[in-house]
Amino acid sequence: MQQKQKRLSHEELIALRGLRLPAVALKRLKAAQIFASPAISIERHSTRREYILRAEESGGSTADIGAYCGFVGMDGTPLPSLQRAQSVGVNGPHAIVVASRLARVQMFRTENMCELLITCHELKPVEYQEKPVLKNRILFHGSNAVLPPNPESLPSFLNRAGEPQEIPAQFSEAIVRTSRGLSCRGCRHVHVLESGLTTTTTSTIHVLGRE
Repeated sequence: MQQKQKRLSHEELIALRGLRLPAVALKRLKAAQIFASPAISIERHSTRREYILRAEESGGSTADIGAYCGFVGMDGTPLPSLQRAQSVGVNGPHAIVVASRLARVQMFRTENMCELLITCHELKPVEYQEKPVLKNRILFHGSNAVLPPNPESLPSFLNRAGEPQEIPAQFSEAIVRTSRGLSCRGCRHVHVLESGLTTTTTSTIHVLGRE
């Protein structure tokens, strides 16, 4: 008899799937044709016979709303992109990344207010099972912050008690880069990932993101 899958808690759901935006926000993003996907999938590398993570940097903005999702190493350092993502429009997929472990930096903006989520993702072996599972955890989650006029500055977040929330310092640069994408109107750019791999060097993708 197959065992029932454990229901995810609210925190586990956010760690796995990213920001849980209200329906009105999702409707506005759809109307503005902004596509920022936080999805992370497990893929098999046939040459190395091992599993890796795959994700897409994506997003952009209009004058009054924006969403952007980028990916970096677990220590906040930039990851090289595997290739540009094919897209017929703007504010959508920009580049693909593959790694054994990575951190996701996701932001949402309405007017000059923003929400930020940083999560870490890695593969966890399962006993008597070839395919690993995805292990996720939240590093930082803040909302209702005002985007600073200086694009090189970080937004300031407060917790529910009105106390400042400390943003992990190693992700400062990644947040700045993601913020650029969050305010990039008609975005066609790659803001977070760096140009790196080509189709001739994909045999090395299994080591990306390892410390």
